Amino acid sequence: WRRVYTAARPVAFPARSGGERILLERLARGAGDGERVAAAAALTAYVPRSQEVRSALIAVLEDGNGSEELRRQAAKGLSFGGHDSRVSASLLGVAGAWRETESLRALAYKALYAMSNRGAVAEALQDAVSDSSLGAAVRGGAAWGAFRAAHRADVRDALLAALEAEREESSLRVEALKSLFGSLNLARVRDAFLAVARDARQPAELRAAAVLGLVARTNESGVRAFLESLADSESDQAVRTAALRALAGTVDYSIAEFFHLDS
Repeated sequence: WRRVYTAARPVAFPARSGGERILLERLARGAGDGERVAAAAALTAYVPRSQEVRSALIAVLEDGNGSEELRRQAAKGLSFGGHDSRVSASLLGVAGAWRETESLRALAYKALYAMSNRGAVAEALQDAVSDSSLGAAVRGGAAWGAFRAAHRADVRDALLAALEAEREESSLRVEALKSLFGSLNLARVRDAFLAVARDARQPAELRAAAVLGLVARTNESGVRAFLESLADSESDQAVRTAALRALAGTVDYSIAEFFHLDS
């Protein structure tokens, strides 16, 4: 979902406009859950500059009696309020709460994407990625949210460990790989991508993601030769297609979208 929001950022509205007042009223007293969800979605535009809106969405997110759909929409909107420390605290609280559903916890971790380079947030994401007692969906959400923190060696090591652990579910490994894309300038990360891409025993979706990520290293003759060999003779169509796309040497919109790059 963040990809939708990064493609169309919230527009700024005048301070405490009539629209904001109406939407806050509908959020609090809407006639049915659908109306409240629609109000929460519309309020996203006000999140960056309105403390009142952020407070209202935090209250919705933390209300355990609210519907899952409404709370998820609140989490999405709050992803744009990272300058407010209350927002990250609220999202972390929900993400770390065992009583919450895995899907809501995973989404709360994803919503921390823009805040993940902060110390406390980065540490929480790292811990969640590494915690084998958590479900793969929750850990995958944490890996997804950790993209901007991957410049930190501790976070990067946690992501690499998840990527390279064959016992882990492929969905988690794919999310860890995606969040390492921005670190492909490092030989350690490049080698991890190459190792996965070369191993035909790995899940095809994981191999294809690794191959596509090598678009960032096509300036290296060895990487380019490897991609050309895959494009020519790889038996798996998804992997072969990924190699053809990577050979273009350009991170186009669809590749940026795949790797959660912030536009």
